[in-house]
Amino acid sequence: MKKLNKAQKVILCMGILGMAIGVLGKWNHWDIDYFPFFYTGSMLAWVAFLKTEKDCCFRPVKNKVRQKP
Repeated sequence: MKKLNKAQKVILCMGILGMAIGVLGKWNHWDIDYFPFFYTGSMLAWVAFLKTEKDCCFRPVKNKVRQKP
C-alpha cells in the first residue's frame, strides 16, 4: 500500500466511520436508514486511494504547437 497524505487519511477515516455507522445502524435496528451512510462511507474509502498527481491522463484537447515545414 502506498503512503497516504494527510487529506487522504482524513477521507479514509471518514469513509470507515460512515461504513461503521451504516453497519451498526443495520444490526442495531436504528430508526434511521442505514444505506446512505454505508454507501457514502464506502465511496469515500475508495476515493482516498485515487491518484493525486496533477498530471492527469484525461485531456480532451491537447495543445499542440504547429511547426513550420
